[in-house]
Amino acid sequence: QTGQLSNCLIVGEAIYDDNCCVITLSQQKMDGLKLSHHALVLLKGKMHRETERLVLADGTCPNDHIRMNCVFRNNLHITSADVVFVQVLLSAPE
Repeated sequence: QTGQLSNCLIVGEAIYDDNCCVITLSQQKMDGLKLSHHALVLLKGKMHRETERLVLADGTCPNDHIRMNCVFRNNLHITSADVVFVQVLLSAPE
């Protein structure tokens, strides 16, 4: 149960919109989820919407937040301050 809650993060606005392929987490959260730099994760939003993205560390991101641009949020049917579930992927599906 606690492991599931640690994978639920509050959505925040991306600081840099120029890199549309990645989401950012704090380094502490990445360590807690056992994520490496450029790891692939599955994000689950509302209405069973899912997307896969690469993760980068962001020193300014709060530990319980995830930052993504508006395109990702629209795809997942979420807004800033919503909660998204993060699942670590071992490899990209074919």
